[in-house]
Amino acid sequence: MNTERFNGLAVLLCLTALGLFPATAFAVLGQALAPHSECPSRTPKCVAPVMGHLAESGLFSVQETPLENSTVIKEYARTDGLVFAVSWRGPVVPDLPLLLGTYFPVFKQAQEEALIAGKRGSPLILAKDGLIVQASGRSPHFFGYAYVTHLVPPGIKVKDVVQ
Repeated sequence: MNTERFNGLAVLLCLTALGLFPATAFAVLGQALAPHSECPSRTPKCVAPVMGHLAESGLFSVQETPLENSTVIKEYARTDGLVFAVSWRGPVVPDLPLLLGTYFPVFKQAQEEALIAGKRGSPLILAKDGLIVQASGRSPHFFGYAYVTHLVPPGIKVKDVVQ
């Protein structure tokens, strides 16, 4: 096991959990997609978000928000506007408590259980109570995704969409 790699990821996740990174998420997992024409006040560092569609089937839409720090956050929303998945890629890990919203406690508990069980290092893969999170990387190349299984529209293979 590469302890330097684990230590960097562990410190990063701890700082994120403590909220020491600035708020950088645009939408929140499990909530309605925010309007894409403006950056909300809680994300002062976002650049104008871009709305795009990855699926021709009309089952979901993708809203992409580039941040000033070059991290890009994508929110995947059902046709009713509910965000079922989020992904990120860039030099900075987004504010996971903000990005995961009410699902963050599930993430935090699963992360703690994995550490107790001796599962350490990168990539971080968690599956608990319908929340799936996969995160990996090291500075300056972080990437990951999270989704809630029961929120995914029928017929969508999330892993094919968010990677």
